[in-house]
Amino acid sequence: MSVRVVFASIAAVAALAAGCSDEADRAEPNSDGTTTTEAAPSTVPSSTTSTTAPKTFADAVALAEAELQAAGSDLCRLIGLGGRMSSFPAPSTRDEALQAVSAMSRYLRAVAAGAEADLPEAATSLGKSADEIDAQAKAVDYDPATLNSPTSLAAFSSEELLEAMGDLNRYATGSC
Repeated sequence: MSVRVVFASIAAVAALAAGCSDEADRAEPNSDGTTTTEAAPSTVPSSTTSTTAPKTFADAVALAEAELQAAGSDLCRLIGLGGRMSSFPAPSTRDEALQAVSAMSRYLRAVAAGAEADLPEAATSLGKSADEIDAQAKAVDYDPATLNSPTSLAAFSSEELLEAMGDLNRYATGSC
């Protein structure tokens, strides 16, 4: 998995959580016979503090970092921030790759800290995954081509990380 795929996986957890509601989704028949499904309102607190699109890669990272800071240890807000974290453009330089990996690691560590009370095993796995991602990215000298490759770093697709993501999904579905 690439850096963007991991962030997209996190965003998918956030999107699933956002679709949770006591109301069932509503389906409406279209004139062409197909069905359009309207998702129920979100119950995940929004972590977005700005609706202005970042102009540069550095701006995208800075905005995500500010929102990460604002989310604190609120696990639902952190999960909701997954969409922002997945919106980084693909890094094209080593500096951008370093920024992306660092932001991802900080995000995973923040989610781990927020999950410690309710999901201790997932928290441990997320922290370990952040350490592995850091080490593996450093080992390839933050090469953007490597990090953007679908098979870039083993830590991106580790069983532990995937299980932790599943735990976050279940938590978000039931608690956010």
